[in-house]
Amino acid sequence: MDSQASDTIFVDSLPVDALQGIAQEASQFDQLIDPALLASTSQTLDNPLDTALHIKSKRSILNWTPDMHRVLLEVLLEQCRAGKRADSGYKKEAWVATLSAVQAVYIGPIQIQEAQIKSRIDWCKALWKEWCSLEDNSGFGWDEPTQLFTAEESVWRVYIMVSNR
Repeated sequence: MDSQASDTIFVDSLPVDALQGIAQEASQFDQLIDPALLASTSQTLDNPLDTALHIKSKRSILNWTPDMHRVLLEVLLEQCRAGKRADSGYKKEAWVATLSAVQAVYIGPIQIQEAQIKSRIDWCKALWKEWCSLEDNSGFGWDEPTQLFTAEESVWRVYIMVSNR
């Protein structure tokens, strides 16, 4: 072990009861923590473990709305028609225009990043590929009222086994 001691605890690899014990021990040191720091959390949680994990994982998550998806796809289509797309992908100005348009319809505290826009397009592409795969496979049908693909359980099992390879 290094000569320097580390105060870092990796909670992902500890069992829940160990985490609860650590949280209970840490709760006795509340007087050493600046009260302003404790008050800065967005909500008070009853369980010290919940508080510790809430602080550790406090990051904003971008939840995509149907309006954001619609604008994303519409603007990229406009950019494609305007010649802002080559075989290798969209040009920088297309991503800037798309980012601006999506940010305009987003209601929330996050400043959306270009990487999030590109990641969502990758997600849409994967979803489209999965849709096409289901549509092209025999044994699958489309149920209009539920808007879902349907198949016998054995067909689903084979499809999932093959698609996970």
